[in-house]
Amino acid sequence: MDMISHILIIDDRHSEVWFIERVLQKSGYDVASAFDGIEGLKKTEERTPDLIILDTVMPRMDGYQVYHRLQNNPDTDGIPVLFLTDKGEAYEKNKLAYAKRKTTAGKKNRLLGSLASKLGFLNKPVQADDLSRQAQCLLQAENVPAAREQENNGRPRILIIDDDVSLVQTVTKVLQEEGMEVVTAFNGLAGLNRVKEEMPDLIILDTIMPQFNGLQVLQYLRQHCRVPVLMIPGQSEADLLNKALVSGAESYLIKPFDTKDLVAFIKRKLNTVKS
Repeated sequence: MDMISHILIIDDRHSEVWFIERVLQKSGYDVASAFDGIEGLKKTEERTPDLIILDTVMPRMDGYQVYHRLQNNPDTDGIPVLFLTDKGEAYEKNKLAYAKRKTTAGKKNRLLGSLASKLGFLNKPVQADDLSRQAQCLLQAENVPAAREQENNGRPRILIIDDDVSLVQTVTKVLQEEGMEVVTAFNGLAGLNRVKEEMPDLIILDTIMPQFNGLQVLQYLRQHCRVPVLMIPGQSEADLLNKALVSGAESYLIKPFDTKDLVAFIKRKLNTVKS
């Protein structure tokens, strides 16, 4: 039997909460409610929800503050969030990006801050069909990693993000011969999308690429997940290594590198053995 998904509504408008509760309960979900941000965070600690439906404007702590508290906690940063908005998705993404820059002393790129995974937006007044569809989509996205892990038969999934096609082909062949599953991306933005789609066990990341360089990708990753990252800079990019390690990279191999060293690092990091 499938487990019933637990959804937490955080909204100070009682009539809105009651309407959302009825719609979700009719769809078979287990629903809890909180009427301000602080109460919502407390209930999240008491029982981790599978989805949070979050209003933007609330007393004591608004929705943006709640969202960033969730993102900064490794126990809650993977929970999908559906924002309730009366100003539209574009406005809310810019607002979230601005709040992220303030909480990180302006160090993060604005576009990176708006690329939140497992995030949805629902316009007010809330319509029952839109609510059910959005909730279902976000909950399905939450369950994808577990399903893919089962399909993968325990093989480690490695993501290579590098615009050097020849190198990617070579490394892909070597890792596949070691029994690993390999997915690839040839620029930073595509790499971020692949992370959300594939949930890799380890990422091999170039430093200089179009559409987000390696450091930008790494900084984004460290805000949203803790997947091990191996940087692969060129000889002339050695000055970037310290920044990469400070930003959360596990280690590095300078190009050109011996693929035996690469395989040894991956096996050591993931504690795998060749089948």
